[in-house]
Amino acid sequence: MGTRIVLDTNVLISALGWGGKPEQCLELVLDGDVDAYCTRSMLDELSRVLEYDRFDFSDDEIQSFLAVVTAAFHVTDTDVNVTRSDDADDDVFLECAVAIDADYVVSGDTHLLDLGSHDGIPILSPAAFLERVDAPSD
Repeated sequence: MGTRIVLDTNVLISALGWGGKPEQCLELVLDGDVDAYCTRSMLDELSRVLEYDRFDFSDDEIQSFLAVVTAAFHVTDTDVNVTRSDDADDDVFLECAVAIDADYVVSGDTHLLDLGSHDGIPILSPAAFLERVDAPSD
């Protein structure tokens, strides 16, 4: 079993709209180098956020991106209940991480990053995650 991660919505939005480190994280998933997990509620949030007016994604871009994520990610159910973040909407990422025994949560959200970890699972920025997975294992 490979590295198991949960990517926050903001990482996925950044990957689609701006590239950079978030896109590199997504590419690791698409290349099969890491295993990404999400829940239906996380996919619903992604779908909703992609349609925000401040993002100028076309309907085709949104549908294509959702299809890619749905195909590449392991969609799982969770009965875990977490109330740890200062932003209740972020708890779903922690719930997913605990349910699948994730190695990392990757986020650009300060509410999550300020936690540092949850239940022994490190919460890292995309840059910190990339450093961690690119580090040679001795």
